[in-house]
Amino acid sequence: MKAFFRKKVLSIVLAGVLVFGSILYTAADEYDDAIADMEAESAYTQQVIDDYYTSLDNLQYEKELLLGQIGETDAQLVLTLASISTLSDQINIKTQDLNQTTKDLEEAEEDEAVQYEAMKKRIQYLYETGGEEGWATSLLEESDITDYLNRAEYTQQMYEYDRDCLDEYAATVERVSTLKAQQEQEKSELELMRVNQEDQQAYFEEQLAIMYSESDNYEAEIAYASEQAAAYVDLLNEQNYIIQELLYEQEMVRQAEEAARLAAEEAARQAAEEEAARQAEAAAAAAAAASQGGGAAPSYSGPVYNAGTGNAIVDRAYAWVGRAEYVWGGCSPGAFDCSGFVSYCVTGAYARIGTTYTFMGWPQVSDPQPGDICVNNGHCGIYIGGGQMIHCADYGIGVIIGPVAGNMIIVRY
Repeated sequence: MKAFFRKKVLSIVLAGVLVFGSILYTAADEYDDAIADMEAESAYTQQVIDDYYTSLDNLQYEKELLLGQIGETDAQLVLTLASISTLSDQINIKTQDLNQTTKDLEEAEEDEAVQYEAMKKRIQYLYETGGEEGWATSLLEESDITDYLNRAEYTQQMYEYDRDCLDEYAATVERVSTLKAQQEQEKSELELMRVNQEDQQAYFEEQLAIMYSESDNYEAEIAYASEQAAAYVDLLNEQNYIIQELLYEQEMVRQAEEAARLAAEEAARQAAEEEAARQAEAAAAAAAAASQGGGAAPSYSGPVYNAGTGNAIVDRAYAWVGRAEYVWGGCSPGAFDCSGFVSYCVTGAYARIGTTYTFMGWPQVSDPQPGDICVNNGHCGIYIGGGQMIHCADYGIGVIIGPVAGNMIIVRY
């Protein structure tokens, strides 16, 4: 991604060079758009990160609530299981008590039946061996009325004893029967309570299964949101790094622009001084010629080449020093921009063969010779030796001689 944005910025800068030629100050301005675009993307990325963090907070809060509900439900399930266990123990005890009561009831009913049969036999015996005649005979035979009364009283006491025993056994049977019914009722109630508790157990277990499933879903959503937030944090760090790189490069370009501006001002000053000297020399020569021949000074009709140099490229460059103006996109007699001027000098034709970007792609040389081309991303000129070049500088300056800029390379046509 970093390489992509750097290429984007570089393409913007190169496009500016292609369009504006040697106007170097436009390159730094082009960084503003790239920086603004990257800052907008960075702000959007930060907003996405904030949204993910908000979502994470909400998911974590909802998960904590759910975990609290799970804890409460689990506690209720534990209590329910404990209650079921207690009820089962009570039912077992009640079953044992009921079994014992049933056994006691059976024994009481058996004792009652035995006592009843014994009482019937005794009563039958008394009446079968006594009766009205038996009691009369016994009364006549007894010499003492006291013995007779004692026998009668004993018989009555035995009868009352049998009746009391029979009543007692009947009461025991009734009591045990009542106890058995009560125990059966209590066991039925306990079993119903256990069924209800088992229903509660099933309900709590179902709720816990649902909540654990929801908890797993929260875990998955939290993991996904955390992963996405981390990815966007990495992206934001890259974007901020690129912004810092762009700001640094922009500052470097601005410093280069300032250096170029100062160099151009110095070149213009030197050119102006040279032009003033040349014009003074020309005026002096014209005055001398007028005083000797009395004729008028010849008029200038085109470039004058110095065939003595033996270098047509340098000759063409010298021919226009101080005689051509800077015109953006120009490549015509007396009107050039920097790349148009180099095109003319190299070919001798008023036709553009490229721009500074084109010249940057020509073979670079380590032994510069007069007639080679001095070029950087924003400007170009014809090398004339001694660290000097002839170039079409800027508006109001035109073609001048000046020093080769430190960031220029030397290429050969």
